[in-house]
Amino acid sequence: MGKKQLRESVGLLAVVLSLVFVGLEMRQNNTIARASAINELASNQRDLLLSIVTDGELSSVWADYLRNGVALDSFNARDRTRLSGLQQALVINMENAFLQREMGLLPDALSGLYHFSGSPVFSSENFAAFWSNERYRYHPTFVAALEQENPNLE
Repeated sequence: MGKKQLRESVGLLAVVLSLVFVGLEMRQNNTIARASAINELASNQRDLLLSIVTDGELSSVWADYLRNGVALDSFNARDRTRLSGLQQALVINMENAFLQREMGLLPDALSGLYHFSGSPVFSSENFAAFWSNERYRYHPTFVAALEQENPNLE
């Protein structure tokens, strides 16, 4: 084997090793992105739930609105604003999980935790009224999926 062939072989080996290294780095970055997405979703969900359960007044208003079906116009302006913001936060969190699942960042094993099928929130008449005014704010594929699983929202 001549010096030229040896140099070419070493060069080819270096290129192959570089490609393997780049592939491993990409795989590691993908794993990090998935872990970050899962962490962000969990953090968002925790913050949303904590905002409800640590505020007795908001918990009571949310229960009346969601569980007891008290109409939005029965609440004062402050509580209507809080309920609207709470619903927007809930939908944004679910939309985020949906889009991350669609992009493959959320593993299938966890996607059921952020699924909106059968949710008492999305199936309530009060949410349907909110949704009819707010649906345009969200990603069209999310809107279609949510409305497909909750026909009362269409």
